[in-house]
Amino acid sequence: RRLVEGQRQRDAAAAAAATTLTKREITMGKILNATLHVHKSKSNSSKRTRAASVASLVNGSKGRKSKKRSGKKSKKLNEVLIDISTATNCKISREEIEDKLIFADGGVHNNHRINPKYSGDKNVRILSIRDGDLFVPTDHYGNGDKGLRHREDNITSLVLCPRNESLDELKVLYHPDLPQQLSNGYAACIKEANDIKRGKGISIECEDSFKYACVGSAPIKNEKGCRPLHHVMAKLKEEVQSILIQHVRSVERLFEKYMETSVISNVREGIKLVNAPLLQNTAGEEASIYQSFAVGRNVYLSCHIDKDFIYSAATVVHREVKDEVIAYFNFPRLGLAIPLKPFDVLFFNPNEPHMISSRCHDDDDVFCLSFYLKTALMGGNNNDLELTVEQKECLKVYEQIFEETKTK
Repeated sequence: RRLVEGQRQRDAAAAAAATTLTKREITMGKILNATLHVHKSKSNSSKRTRAASVASLVNGSKGRKSKKRSGKKSKKLNEVLIDISTATNCKISREEIEDKLIFADGGVHNNHRINPKYSGDKNVRILSIRDGDLFVPTDHYGNGDKGLRHREDNITSLVLCPRNESLDELKVLYHPDLPQQLSNGYAACIKEANDIKRGKGISIECEDSFKYACVGSAPIKNEKGCRPLHHVMAKLKEEVQSILIQHVRSVERLFEKYMETSVISNVREGIKLVNAPLLQNTAGEEASIYQSFAVGRNVYLSCHIDKDFIYSAATVVHREVKDEVIAYFNFPRLGLAIPLKPFDVLFFNPNEPHMISSRCHDDDDVFCLSFYLKTALMGGNNNDLELTVEQKECLKVYEQIFEETKTK
């Protein structure tokens, strides 16, 4: 009798959650899902990704105080972030992006021009920053307290954090040895890792015979579940592991400062809902948002999108904190090339086609990094694991939002 009554109460709670959404919450659910990837199959792992994508609508703060905080945050972002527009003269259509393999040459005028080693079936197009093939916004130059932002249809495409804030949060100015330590740490990751080949249609071009590495928690291949500790991280010295985790946490603090409240709430509630394993080291130090990082030394990638759960982060690490651009992060559909100086931090919508350029100077040694949270990790990689009551409630909310979309 207790079991039957318990099930009745759970069903009632789920039904209530699915019928109390406001129009604003339905709109917010659609906006949030435009910046992340979910799996659409009927498996339990896929259902968890859909449930997590709207977790904040069920479990997040909804009171007047929460709205007031959100309003203050929006006002602050409007003050410190300069809104930039799509460069219509440089933008490339989605059709061409899908049809061709597109690279960005970030080299200055006396650099060699890149020559990708790609040997597949697609035609290759190289966009040259020096030739003006993409527009480089410079509105923030000369003011380290200003960053950049691009929005389209109420969705943030990218946020470049103010440089002063990035350098302050990463503490590279307070600890003169830190840039060298970070460079050595990421070099060790590349040395210990197996060379990674990205998905179909993505080409990784490593100059100087270096490798490209991905380090972090991930679904276990050919088994159920996820492994929280990566073998590369486990091989590093403890002090190196700690430095890398602290670097990730610094980027995550910038995420908290410069992303919208709704985005922050959704990723927090989503991670909590599915108990996602995040990036960690052997001492138990753990990230709070990101699962893994990808790192390449003197690398550039072809244009692509990622199947990620939240806004990804990109940064470039150098052995010196110098005030000059060393690479560009590019968005060809928007016609934009965002200039990156050492330790700048950029957040971007992973569904927006993007790629890192080649380095600006041949004699530079540049570590290009991205931090991410894969949707596959949110699913748990275990179809035998049933959804919890709370996950079922969130899934019903997701179905209500997108069933409504289908019927319009």
